[in-house]
Amino acid sequence: MGAHLVDGEFQSDKYPTCPRGKVPLSVKDPTAQDLLWKYAQRRRVVDEEFSSDLEQALLGAGYLPQPEDRYTPIPWHHPVRGDDPAPDSHRPTDE
Repeated sequence: MGAHLVDGEFQSDKYPTCPRGKVPLSVKDPTAQDLLWKYAQRRRVVDEEFSSDLEQALLGAGYLPQPEDRYTPIPWHHPVRGDDPAPDSHRPTDE
């Protein structure tokens, strides 16, 4: 354990020219495709063009997105934590 850590940072032994702290992933690697797809979804708010290009590259490499690959953003306010900004009068009722 720790064979890929250099001064606490990840270093690829297969791709030694990859900078420390970076993880080399391929759009052609079936074990990485779903993760890259989800990353594209999350990154969309920062760089829409990057996300679209990564998705196109994955599709071009044969990736077929599954329904569970859809990214659902976490809401800013979560009612379970008690910081729901909506007043009680606006909450739906079971009636």
